[in-house]
Amino acid sequence: MTVGSRVSLAALLSASVLATLSVPADGGPARGGAAGRPSVLQRATSWAGRRVLPLLLARLRGDFEVTYGDGTTQRVGKTPPKFRGSVRDPGYLFRGFFTKPMTVMGEAIADGAFDLESGVDGVAPEDRFYYSADLEGVLAMSAEQNDGAGKVPELSRLLKDLNKVGNARRAIQFHYDVGNDFYDLWLDPVTRAYSCAYFGGRPDATLAQAQVAKMRLIYNKLGLKKGDAHKRLLDIGSGWGDLAIRAAKERGVRAVGLTLSQDQYDYAVARARREGVGHLVQFELMDFREYAARHPDARFDAIVSVGMFEHLGTEPHYDEYFESVRSMLADDGRSVLHTITSERQRVVPRFISKFIFPGGRIPAKNTVTRKLQQHGFILRHMEDMSESYALTLDRWSDDFRARLGRIRALVAKDGRPYPERMLRIWWMYLRGSAASFRRGDLSLSQFVMWKTKDPDRVPESNAQLYEGLWDPI
Repeated sequence: MTVGSRVSLAALLSASVLATLSVPADGGPARGGAAGRPSVLQRATSWAGRRVLPLLLARLRGDFEVTYGDGTTQRVGKTPPKFRGSVRDPGYLFRGFFTKPMTVMGEAIADGAFDLESGVDGVAPEDRFYYSADLEGVLAMSAEQNDGAGKVPELSRLLKDLNKVGNARRAIQFHYDVGNDFYDLWLDPVTRAYSCAYFGGRPDATLAQAQVAKMRLIYNKLGLKKGDAHKRLLDIGSGWGDLAIRAAKERGVRAVGLTLSQDQYDYAVARARREGVGHLVQFELMDFREYAARHPDARFDAIVSVGMFEHLGTEPHYDEYFESVRSMLADDGRSVLHTITSERQRVVPRFISKFIFPGGRIPAKNTVTRKLQQHGFILRHMEDMSESYALTLDRWSDDFRARLGRIRALVAKDGRPYPERMLRIWWMYLRGSAASFRRGDLSLSQFVMWKTKDPDRVPESNAQLYEGLWDPI
């Protein structure tokens, strides 16, 4: 069957009406007929699903050949197919086309209703999805499309994007409080850092070495030297605490870390005590806006934020961030902002927003530089680390795939194993993100800001910023 056959709108609408009469609310399979035969509803939605699949695949601008359960094939595109897949439930695609058109393809892949060939021999059937070269290519193309990312979002998303403190806390907990054991299996065991590492021309470095190099590069950019016991560091979005704890151990500074994740807070507090720096490092389960309001006299010599800015949402929250940093930074202080950026401000794709990062938005580089200057900061240094982030995502993916069996054996907080659907979604997120950084759709930027321009202060040379990064851990 070819895509060229014309489809009656009336026929599609009739199938849509049938689909809404008795399809389960969760989009699961409809009930079968007598003796296991497909019901009228199943046959109608299956027929319609074959008609809407080309519309869904056309968004990816690729050429596909798909095979259905009855052995028939369908081609999408005008050139020989580059990707091959199998459709296990055409009705799923049709129902989703009407109820969740912007996420249906991702959800169909997550639920196994649509799969791409793996092209890898000797892999267990349940693991083939994680070895699909076709999936890599499709995600690379979908990274460019981003389901409308960058366009003006609909009203419901704009309303949800009022990312005040309460919304920010819920979004962070949604992503990070899935259980420390889950992250333990694929983040590096030394730092447990969940942000871009710095490989700096050393692609063969271990992930732990590259993460520590990133921390040390940030310390250098902040002007924190060994023995700086008189200096104070604020880490906004401190994660599991390595940046603040390592700063206390390697540079001697006193540090405060802010997180909105209960799991991260508990882990970081325990680790600081365990590593003997509990008297130097304090963690707070608090938004930076709350902290600034509660501590109006607080002053820090250095303020850093790694991987938090993307959660802020719209530009008014950028103003809140820079206002808060400026109010808490000493007059001769420095700040580093480490964030994903793009050439234009982008809404996080709907699929990622729904299942991974609710409320996220990718800032444009020129927006960040404009905002920091509006708030009186001097941009001292900016660095692009996109290649390092692609390598970081590769390492996370390798470990994620290598430990699938152990991840499947984990028990979530509700006492049940993590569903395969969740693991597939995370895999698509990791590989799709790597594709985005390699294609240049996303960048990773580090901005170094000074609060004041002191004519007597001699800044470090660029070479000095990169000293000591690869010393033993």
